[in-house]
Amino acid sequence: MAILKNGLQFTGSVGNLSAYTMRGTDKIVVRQKGGASKEKIKTSPSFKGTRDSNADFALCAEVVSGIRAAILPVRHLADYNFTSVLTSRARQAQAKDVDNLPGKRNVLFSQHPYLLEGFSLHRELPFESVINSPVHYSIERDKLSATVHLPHLAPGGNFRVPWKQSFYRIIVVLGCITDDGGTAPGHAAVAETAWLPVNEFAEKNVLTLQMPAGSPLTEEESLVLSIGIETGNMENGYVKPLKYGGCAKILALG
Repeated sequence: MAILKNGLQFTGSVGNLSAYTMRGTDKIVVRQKGGASKEKIKTSPSFKGTRDSNADFALCAEVVSGIRAAILPVRHLADYNFTSVLTSRARQAQAKDVDNLPGKRNVLFSQHPYLLEGFSLHRELPFESVINSPVHYSIERDKLSATVHLPHLAPGGNFRVPWKQSFYRIIVVLGCITDDGGTAPGHAAVAETAWLPVNEFAEKNVLTLQMPAGSPLTEEESLVLSIGIETGNMENGYVKPLKYGGCAKILALG
């Protein structure tokens, strides 16, 4: 490492040199650029561990992208960028694959669904803090379908809406993901309640979801059932949803 004292002062890159400021000194620090070339990383035996790690991480990114697609209709209800947290869960699921070598390991959510079930898209207000009665459901893999049983909702009782909007609706989504990051079959199915006043009692409700018919699911594929609460206000005779007015979570895998 070198420090410029007099003469030409600059920051940035010049040839094989990189100049920059750093915390703790008012001088400009100069370093020679280094590190292995891309070609060496791709081909050298000494970088096999790096290649394996990169391949594992790339697969996790593909699986997380599939999860985001499977929950797309409720994804806008998140209050934080949850991708990095999902990636951490994917890494945990990948570590469960002891049958394959690093660089070729799958992300075994199909065998360890608990790593995704209950995943909240809202940090400040989890789904359970708004509806604190159980939401019962069933998933039928062979039929690519699911049924969600919503409890009766009593404002001030088992239903507490902290947002200022006057209406809400509940959205459920059924999508599909794969352990190997491949393209999941079919498009996500969506069902929702009507818009309901937040201050009125709501009767029990049943929502059914049916994905388009396709090939039977393989062992590496999982159905993902998610649920969200969306709020909005009446404008010109229609309820306009608020982008961040709600919460959601992944309910189950099946």
